[in-house]
Amino acid sequence: MGITSFRERLISGWENSAALETAAERTNKVLKRILDRPAPMDMLSGRIIGHPLHPVAVQVPIGCWTAALILDLARPRGRELNVLRRVSHRVDPAALLIGVGLAAVAPAVLTGSVEWLHTRGAERRIGVVHAGANVIASGLYGASLALRWQRKAPAAARGLAALGYGVLGVGGWLGGHLAYVRGVGVNTTAFLPGPTEWTDTIHVSDIPEGGLGHAIVNGVHVALCRAPDGIAVTAMEARCSHRGGPLHEGKIEDNCIQCPWHGARFDASSGEVRKGPASANQTCYAVRLAEDGIIQVKSLDAGGFRASVT
Repeated sequence: MGITSFRERLISGWENSAALETAAERTNKVLKRILDRPAPMDMLSGRIIGHPLHPVAVQVPIGCWTAALILDLARPRGRELNVLRRVSHRVDPAALLIGVGLAAVAPAVLTGSVEWLHTRGAERRIGVVHAGANVIASGLYGASLALRWQRKAPAAARGLAALGYGVLGVGGWLGGHLAYVRGVGVNTTAFLPGPTEWTDTIHVSDIPEGGLGHAIVNGVHVALCRAPDGIAVTAMEARCSHRGGPLHEGKIEDNCIQCPWHGARFDASSGEVRKGPASANQTCYAVRLAEDGIIQVKSLDAGGFRASVT
């Protein structure tokens, strides 16, 4: 069996596991009670930086544990470690790095949980294995740190850390599968080009005052928002950048369109994220009104202006 075939069978087994679905369902219920609230969701989603926080948060434990592995490997032959020990007095540099990495696990878990919370099906089951691998890796590093703290079995301490790094690699591989194969955490509208020329949508009278309309333009779903005064109309990509929810089926509150799936809010005029779990702004389109009352839209990248029709 080749490596590719083995990998595909392994992934397929996890993606279709009934046991993992049960574990995912139970975990999801617990996390929803804790995290599916406006304050933690908005803080942990990455709205402030414009993309998910999880890829940023995981750099600290991965970086610390990589450096600790290098120091452990250098210990038998190099003099550098002895120099570091004299500089840092009684602190083992590798132990210090492992401890910092363990302290940074909590932010990584919380930000990752926010992303996983709104997954479904196969991606949710893979997420359970991804999290499980990282929990095991953290446990191995914790055991290694305990031995180092007690100054016992240095070889075993290094071995546990090395094993933890290997398990961490499995977790990272699955994280890559979730992001790059399953698309968890990415902007779902990134590859949806808008019309490059002014294109007809629907008649302005088809949108209720203070309500939403929907049109499909060149295969792209467009949400049209009509102001409460019945005059101004704005347009944006109708698929929520978070998980692809239909924004045109949502509601308008405080000049924001709220996604009906997970509650993300976008400014109706600019598409800017106002509330998580979304972190990427919504694509907006230039809008104009034809003489017959038909609303026309055009991509801003094609030279349109982000201006509402009046």
